[in-house]
Amino acid sequence: MTAQLRAGALVPGFGDIVDNALKGALTSVKKYFAYRQTYTALNRLSTDALLDLDLYRGDLKDVARRAVYGR
Repeated sequence: MTAQLRAGALVPGFGDIVDNALKGALTSVKKYFAYRQTYTALNRLSTDALLDLDLYRGDLKDVARRAVYGR
């Protein structure tokens, strides 16, 4: 982490800004792929298996989203 001292305050350098942006983008991509994997796995279950879990096929996107993103 590089930072420059300007006017008595610690200001992040350009490298830090780019690093944080790339980390955020990578985290978003990982979460998206986890969402797709979760949705696909749930969607492959039979209707009977979903009902045993008290899930309905129309709710799978929301279930997968909450499982990965927590919302």
